[in-house]
Amino acid sequence: MSSDANDLVLKDLYYHIIRFKKVAIWLITLSCLPPLVDIYLHIGPPWPHRTGVAYFTTIAIWVVILLTHSQYQGVSQTKLKNIIFKLAVSILVFFIVFIFLLAEFVEDAPTSDNQVAKGFLLKPIWVQALENGKFPDGTPFAVQNERDILKGNAWDPKKVWPSWTVSIIRFSLLITWLGFFGSLAALTSVYILLQEKKVLSKSVKSNSA
Repeated sequence: MSSDANDLVLKDLYYHIIRFKKVAIWLITLSCLPPLVDIYLHIGPPWPHRTGVAYFTTIAIWVVILLTHSQYQGVSQTKLKNIIFKLAVSILVFFIVFIFLLAEFVEDAPTSDNQVAKGFLLKPIWVQALENGKFPDGTPFAVQNERDILKGNAWDPKKVWPSWTVSIIRFSLLITWLGFFGSLAALTSVYILLQEKKVLSKSVKSNSA
C-alpha cells in the first residue's frame, strides 16, 4: 500500500474517531441534563417516579441521538437546516405544554421533593361537598379547595379524581417531558451533522483549489 493510501486511511480513521468523540460527549452531557434539572428545579414528571423518569429520559436521548446521527448522514445542508427549524419549534411546543401541565396538574405532597399528578373532573362527592359545604349525608365539610381534599386523602389523587383522568395527566407529563428532551437531543445531533458537512465542504473546496 502506498504512502498516499496510508495517509487517506489514517485521515479517515482520525475523522471517524473525532466524530465518535463528539457524539459520545453530547450523549453524556444530555443524559446528565434531565436528572440535574429535576433535582435542582423539581420540575420533572412525578410519575412513575423520579428515578424511573431519569432512566426513561436517558434511554430516549441515547436512542434519538444515535438514530438521527446515522439516518441523516446523506441529507443536504439545506434539508438539515429545515429539520433544525422544525425541531426547534417542537422543543418550544413540548416545553410550553409541559410547563402548563406542571403548573395546573402537579401538586406538592406536601413538599416539592414528593409531588403527585392530579386528575381533572373531581369525583361527584367532592364537587357536592365543595358547593354545599357538607356531604350528602349532612356531615359538615370545612375544606375549601382541592389541595386540602388531596391532603385529607393522604395525597392519593385517585381518591379525589377518577383514575382515568389521573392516568391521562401522568402520561401527558411523561410524554411531553420525553418529547422535549428527545427533540433537544435530535436537534443537537442534526446540528453536529450540519457543522461536519460545512467543515467537509470547506475542506473539499480548499483541496480542489
